Amino acid sequence: MPRNLTLEPKYIEALNRWQLYISPTLSSTGKPQRLFYQTKRAAATAAELFERRQKHFGRNLSQLTPARMAIAGEAFELLGDRDDVALLEVVRAGLAHEKAKAASVPFGNLFDEFLAAKALSNPKYLKELKLARERFRAFDKILAADLQPKGLSKILDRMPPASRICGICAPPLTWVSSVVIFKRIQLHV
Repeated sequence: MPRNLTLEPKYIEALNRWQLYISPTLSSTGKPQRLFYQTKRAAATAAELFERRQKHFGRNLSQLTPARMAIAGEAFELLGDRDDVALLEVVRAGLAHEKAKAASVPFGNLFDEFLAAKALSNPKYLKELKLARERFRAFDKILAADLQPKGLSKILDRMPPASRICGICAPPLTWVSSVVIFKRIQLHV
């Protein structure tokens, strides 16, 4: 008969901390965890929360509809025998991607913002930027978060190397990527 799991805080002298071992079944990642706390009281409180979660696990499971259980089963089948990935991690990553996509704007809008910011630049430079803008019209409706290097390279490869490298395409693409990165940072704050 297997041993019952005890959620007893254990003092680790080398770290001067209280450790709580969380089994994979109780862990939010689906993997074993070692959590550390400054005080025994904080560790005991956390242990009590985990014990409560373990005690009520069956009740929460019974609230799932058969359709959701089937979907969860199918999701586990898709993961297969991969031990390096937990279903919860995949779901969180997917939700984060959807959130970033929802906050993204079309590439054409960002390129136009860049042109507006450069309106007072050298007229020759501005003319070259407008020519580059026309080459990227195919991406106008694509969300900036969905842009892939492979797609951009189809257009960049047709341009002369001087246009790609010396400031005609690099600044607008840098502008777009920095706006996308900034939006993603805002989402995580």
